[in-house]
Amino acid sequence: MVFSGSLNLASAIEQIIAPIGLTSEIVKRESNVSDTKVENDEDEIGVSNANLDKATAGEKVTIRKSQRVKKEDKATNTDFEYFIQSTSTKAKDGKSETKTDKTISISSGQVSIEETHDLKVPLPIEIVRDNLDEIKDDLFQRLLVRYAGTDVVPDGWIEGPNSNGVQVVHGSVRDNSWHTMKATGKLPCNPEEALRLLADRDMVPRFDDMTKEIRLLEQLDEHTEVRLVSCKGVMFTTPRDFCVVTSVRCEKSGRCLVATRSVEHTGSKQEGYTRALSYISGYVITPDSDDPNICEVAIIAHMDLGGHVPAFVVRQLGLSSPIDLFKAIRKLVEKEAKVVKRVSTL
Repeated sequence: MVFSGSLNLASAIEQIIAPIGLTSEIVKRESNVSDTKVENDEDEIGVSNANLDKATAGEKVTIRKSQRVKKEDKATNTDFEYFIQSTSTKAKDGKSETKTDKTISISSGQVSIEETHDLKVPLPIEIVRDNLDEIKDDLFQRLLVRYAGTDVVPDGWIEGPNSNGVQVVHGSVRDNSWHTMKATGKLPCNPEEALRLLADRDMVPRFDDMTKEIRLLEQLDEHTEVRLVSCKGVMFTTPRDFCVVTSVRCEKSGRCLVATRSVEHTGSKQEGYTRALSYISGYVITPDSDDPNICEVAIIAHMDLGGHVPAFVVRQLGLSSPIDLFKAIRKLVEKEAKVVKRVSTL
């Protein structure tokens, strides 16, 4: 997965971000992420929880989305984090005591104990199932923040190689030793055709020879799946695998998003593999403003390959391999177009 003939890192990127095989979710709202400013945002959504003693207690789960970022400060961590808050209450001598992770307050009624859990990768699958819409929103927001480079420190993306019409950029993320990268180029097709190609898990081995198998573990909704991606071992490396949640969304503008993040799933354990993680990876597919038969594709990747592959090695290898990946995808797009044309003339 990490090395092939010329030390190809493309597989380490693509096996978790290309294979989705899902229909795209159409949303009317537009995602808007500035590359220089991000406003603080916080909202809460209540979710009912299971069986408690109704006579003395109640429980709810709340998702709070918060963004830890200072306005106009690109060097600050801009990651959106979802928190699960479990709040239980019970009567106590006609009064109530509310306890949070910071303060305790007294009011008439009941005792409330609040616990907050920061959802870092791998995400527990139970949390994903129970809060799917919020988790999906978080996935796409993370993807677009990274696409803009807003959370890349200290000053955004660093320019890397540019060849064959593909620009590679890279950078660091706060509190993470694994570098992130983005490769952007044009494909000779419209966004829908690009999404169909990149969303089909059976297509991935045709442009990424390091992908061994992509197996569906769970269908969460029409647009979202849990997948187990098995990679080939090359040279001295142990084969890697990824257990990820991947979701697809198309915006009103015609832009399509594919976002992937690692999850924990009971059916994902495999003997002989080293588990790797995706912090956030995916595609941003944008229509060309001048030509409807061209689209721009940005490949975004931020992963921990696990095992004994140093992060700085991954950074060096990841700067040139995406260019080869784009070449392979372009060839496949052209080949598929010829097949469609030939069939249409029959």
